[in-house]
Amino acid sequence: MNHNQSWYCRDFGEDGWVFVGVDLVLPDGALIGMRRAIHPFNVDQDPVLLANTVAEMSEIMGRLSAPPHPTSRACAFGGDQ
Repeated sequence: MNHNQSWYCRDFGEDGWVFVGVDLVLPDGALIGMRRAIHPFNVDQDPVLLANTVAEMSEIMGRLSAPPHPTSRACAFGGDQ
């Protein structure tokens, strides 16, 4: 479950760096952000770099927005319900 993810991509600097970012607002109102800077030369060398970067960021943000897991084995097996 994703909670209000905001993605953006901007160029910055004189030599073409690309800034990829995502912000995630959690249900309790907390804001978590993640940023990556990629140079187009690196994307030329590895064409899937940008896609892999976005996939990695998506996976991390997905884990952060997932409901918490039980913290003990008793909870995991229904012993604390």
